[in-house]
Amino acid sequence: MKKGMSIALAAGALLGLAAPQRARAEDPEAPVVEEILGVLQERGLLDAGEHDRLVTRYQAQEAERRRGLPKIRLSGDLRLRGEGFWYDEDEVADRSNRYRGRYRMRIAATADVNDSMTAFVRVASGENDNRSTNTSFGRPGPDFDPDPIFIDRASLEARAPEHWLPDGTTAAIEAGKQPNPFLWKAAPDVMLWDNDIMPEGVALRGRGELAKELKLFANAGYFIMDENSSSSDPHVIGTQLGAEYAPSAPWAAGVRASWYGFRSLDGDFLQRGIDGTGGSTSSAGNLPGLIDGAGDIDVGELGAYASWKGLEGWPITVFGYVANNFSARSLAVTPEAGDEALAWAAGLEVGDRKHLAALGFAWMHIEANAFPSQFIDSDFLDGVTNREGFSFWGSRQILPNTLFNVSLFVSDAIENGLPDFADSVDGSERLRLQTDMVVSF
Repeated sequence: MKKGMSIALAAGALLGLAAPQRARAEDPEAPVVEEILGVLQERGLLDAGEHDRLVTRYQAQEAERRRGLPKIRLSGDLRLRGEGFWYDEDEVADRSNRYRGRYRMRIAATADVNDSMTAFVRVASGENDNRSTNTSFGRPGPDFDPDPIFIDRASLEARAPEHWLPDGTTAAIEAGKQPNPFLWKAAPDVMLWDNDIMPEGVALRGRGELAKELKLFANAGYFIMDENSSSSDPHVIGTQLGAEYAPSAPWAAGVRASWYGFRSLDGDFLQRGIDGTGGSTSSAGNLPGLIDGAGDIDVGELGAYASWKGLEGWPITVFGYVANNFSARSLAVTPEAGDEALAWAAGLEVGDRKHLAALGFAWMHIEANAFPSQFIDSDFLDGVTNREGFSFWGSRQILPNTLFNVSLFVSDAIENGLPDFADSVDGSERLRLQTDMVVSF
């Protein structure tokens, strides 16, 4: 066999091996094969035509291989927090003022498995708290012991192909540990659900255009709250319908209606809502009358917002929510206690954190049985029902990908009769201040 032919065959074999080898290599190695072919051409072992043919073949193999690989995107954030609590006297026990430093770390990976499916994975710091990914400086344990990392998200989303749906319509299903599908992004939404909660189950999401300026959306979900090997798992079923209307450029508004049905509830679930016993985080406030005789909880919620962006850098959004637990009943011995089933919130947000600052104010009122207390926002009202209070917050981007946030929460008990409300009255008269530095990458 001629030497030139042997070299050409060797080059062909190199191309055949290049694709599988490159599957285990990094992109900077890609030009190596082309460089080898160039050397062979310079030494006269390959003519120009054969060189170009082999390079084209290699590049086509590489392009095909790349098309078959998921596109993975990495992201993350780190938040450093200083936090202080100042307490007034209450009917149960006096608490000492306290201060602490905390951090939150999150690393996420998103992989486009194909044109219709995306996988999400995120790990985060935390202290085994379903409503927080914070870790306190000097957390309980030996001096300077390592801090744990938890799986914060692990889910797979499948989207309906565009040709299956009418123009302007989208539909998706997501399964696994995932963000709460019932939360609004257009306005602050923390009345019933702490935004750090990542429910586990299946969610359906759909959006469509009813008219040029009117969009409709629908969400549904089935989530397991606590796996039970001896009986039915406590779970929640949720449905939500809403509309967003933008009649002219500076204006936008939205309205939604949500229903949450908590089913197969056991005594452990109810006790966690009363005083936090057996839970992963502190919660309290629910009375024994949280549910009706059937052992279920049915909560309805209405929400609305309106936004105006007529002044550059100073958008204005007003928002409000009201919810009622239709299953609540009064079993309290305190004379003034009723079913304690109502919750409502209202607020205003002004400005743009990138322009000068975003500033906000909100008032929240959550009666004892309005919602399971283990899901209430843990910052605003300490994750406790039978509380009301207000919050001020501000946020400014001080550098690219760097935010400075300040939040002030002031709360108190709605009812303070003993013994029924003892768990929620304790420490209720307090001021809580948070200052955060957040970097995203």
